[in-house]
Amino acid sequence: MIIFTYKTINEELLELDGTIYKPINSYSRDGIFSNDPVFLKNLNHFYEDIEAVIDEDRIEDEQSIFYVPHTMSNQFIEAFKKIFKLDWTERKTLTDKERSYGMDFLIDPFRKAMEIVGILELKKVECSNKELEELLEHDIVNKHTLINAAFVYSSDSKMFCKYIDNIKDKELIIKGINSKYFDQLKNINKDFICFGEVSKHHKLEYGGLFSFSKGFLVLYFLGNIEQPSVIGFISVKHDGYALLLRQCELAVSKVDEFLVLKL
Repeated sequence: MIIFTYKTINEELLELDGTIYKPINSYSRDGIFSNDPVFLKNLNHFYEDIEAVIDEDRIEDEQSIFYVPHTMSNQFIEAFKKIFKLDWTERKTLTDKERSYGMDFLIDPFRKAMEIVGILELKKVECSNKELEELLEHDIVNKHTLINAAFVYSSDSKMFCKYIDNIKDKELIIKGINSKYFDQLKNINKDFICFGEVSKHHKLEYGGLFSFSKGFLVLYFLGNIEQPSVIGFISVKHDGYALLLRQCELAVSKVDEFLVLKL
């Protein structure tokens, strides 16, 4: 979704019929949030009102457009962080194309009353360990393997790192991945371990090989059961998964050795 921040002429209040939110038009789910600070008096209600309008599925929907007042951008950032467990930031430097795009969806009287001044966007997830990034880049994700992307997340140290090769479209298979999703994998890890014990399959060797329409995902869980390190390898090729698993086994041993030495 795209969230534009706006200001009004002379910082006047938008007329939204006394509500915190109003759709852009009668047939759209996209819309404008009020710049009336009265809605900040009860933050719990403020969060509930936002959550009623924006559900989690719309975060990745680039066709969804919302407008929030720049005077309340910090409160919206805090609300999004609380609701979606993701970090956001406001970018106040816009291109003419971005500003024009934001205005194109507005109709009168909003078009005449509003000016686009910024965009709220997800913070980019940076690798928190450059040595690990170099390991992923040079020793694991390269032309000699079926591995096209790799990521590592250590929940106890909140370390996150990912590397993608430079082939076009590979960004699509890892786009949007961040630490939020790996926090949810801890229960899956414990469930796998429990299943191994009950079924007498014993030790969990890896989290699983998952087949998607655009490739494979191989997951490993290392270390503490409650706070595991999650290591993932992605391949966009839909053949040779036996070789892929062997290459992942060699790769995970290198990452595991690094984590033991560095963390």
